[in-house]
Amino acid sequence: MKFKTSLRAAAVVALVAPLAACSATGGGDAAGPVPIQWWTWDANQAVSYEKCATAFNEANPDIEVTVSNYGWDDYWTKLTAGFVAGDAPDTFMDHVNNYPEYADQGQLLPLDDYVAKTDFDLGKYSTGVDTWKYTDGKLYGLPKDWATIAFFYNKDMVAAAGLTDADLANMTWNPDDGGTFGEIVAKLSVDANGVHGDQPGFDKDNVVTYGIGPMGTSGNNGQDTWSGFLSTTGWTLGDEPNWPTQFEYSQPVFKKSLDWIRDLSAQGFSPKQGAFTNAVEDQLGSGKVAIVSTPSSNVVALSTLQGVPVGIAPSVVGPDGTRSSLSNANGDSIWAGTKHPDEAWKWLSYLGSTDCQSLAGADGTFFPSIPESMAVTQASMKEKGIDLSVFTELSDNKELFVTPAFQNGAELDATFKPLWESFFNFTVGDEVFDQMTEQSKEILSRNG
Repeated sequence: MKFKTSLRAAAVVALVAPLAACSATGGGDAAGPVPIQWWTWDANQAVSYEKCATAFNEANPDIEVTVSNYGWDDYWTKLTAGFVAGDAPDTFMDHVNNYPEYADQGQLLPLDDYVAKTDFDLGKYSTGVDTWKYTDGKLYGLPKDWATIAFFYNKDMVAAAGLTDADLANMTWNPDDGGTFGEIVAKLSVDANGVHGDQPGFDKDNVVTYGIGPMGTSGNNGQDTWSGFLSTTGWTLGDEPNWPTQFEYSQPVFKKSLDWIRDLSAQGFSPKQGAFTNAVEDQLGSGKVAIVSTPSSNVVALSTLQGVPVGIAPSVVGPDGTRSSLSNANGDSIWAGTKHPDEAWKWLSYLGSTDCQSLAGADGTFFPSIPESMAVTQASMKEKGIDLSVFTELSDNKELFVTPAFQNGAELDATFKPLWESFFNFTVGDEVFDQMTEQSKEILSRNG
C-alpha cells in the first residue's frame, strides 16, 4: 500500500535536490564528505525531510546527504534499474509490498547488527517494527510513519443537502442497501438540472456533482476506497495475517460488496472508472465531487483549499457495528550494495529519530511513527487550523488494521491491474475474482 500524496508538482519538486550526476555510491572527492543519497516517492515529504538532511549535514560535516524525489511509478523502475546497474541510492523510502522481493534478492542490508551495536531503541515506535521483520527474522527497515484513510467533504454541499457534520461522522454501511452512506452519497449527487440522486428524475448520465469520488481501482487491498468497507464484514485480504498463501477475493461477501461499490458509478453517484485522473484536491475543490476517500497524507492539501470549507469524517460503521480503517507504515532501508554502510546507518538512524521526525513532521506531510513526534505534528497542525483528531481517535480507539505482508507484490500488481479495470469498467462480472484468487495462490507460492 503506497498511500501516495497528491501534490502540485511544479511548486514542490523544485525545492527538492536533484539526483546527483555521480553514482549514489561513488566515492567522489576522496578528501570531501562521504556522499549518501536518500530517495522518496513523496514530493511533499521530500521537502519536509530536506530539513532533516540540512540539520544532519551540519552536524556531520564528513557526510553529505542528498534528497531526491521521483513519482511513484518511476520510483520503483529507477530503483530496480539501480540495483541491476550497481548504482542504487544508499538509502531510500521503502514499501511493505516491495521489500520482501528486495530482501529475497539480497538487495537490502539487514539492520539488526547496527541496531544492537548502537543500542538503537526500536521500542519508541508506535507501529511498524514487525512489518519490517522478514521471514528470515531480520529487520530490513526502520518505521517512519503511519497513515490511514478518511472521508474529506465539502461542508457547504453537505449543509445545502440538509445534512450535518454528525451525519458524515456516523455513516453506516452494509452490502445490501448501503446504509446511511448509500443514502448520503445519493443525496449529495446532483445532475445538470439540479435534481439530487435521491429524487425522482435524477439524470445519471448528466451529473454535475458526484456524491463520492472515484471508488474503482485502488490497489489489491482497495487502499484508498473500499478497504474500510470490506474490513467491517469480517473479510480479510489474505488467508493469513502475514505471508498469506492466497487472496480471498472469491469469498461471497467480497463479491457482493464490490458489486455494490461498483454500482455507485452505474447510478451516477460516483465517477466511472478512469473519468477523473486529477488529484483529489482538484476534484473536491472544483465542486465535481462532494466527498473524497483518500489517505491522511492529503490532509494539508485538502484542508487548505481556497474557498472550500472541508470537513473530515472517519471510515464507515459496518454491518458488524464496528469501524475499521486501513493503516500502514512506510519505512527506510539501506541498499546492500552501498559502499558506505556505516554512514548510511548513521543517516538512517537519524531519519528514525525523534529529532528528525519532529522536525519533518511539523509540516503535516506525514504522521510520525514516534508518538512524541506525532504530538508535535498534531500541535503544529492545530495552530494552522487543521484538526487531526479524526485520525488520532481511530488510532486511540484501536480502529485501525494493517494489510498483510506478502511476497511478489510487483507481480501481483501487474497481473491484477487490468482485471480490476475490466471489473470496474463493467467488462467482466464478479466471476473474475475467482480467477484472481487462483492467480494469487500461484504467485504467492513463488518464494523469491
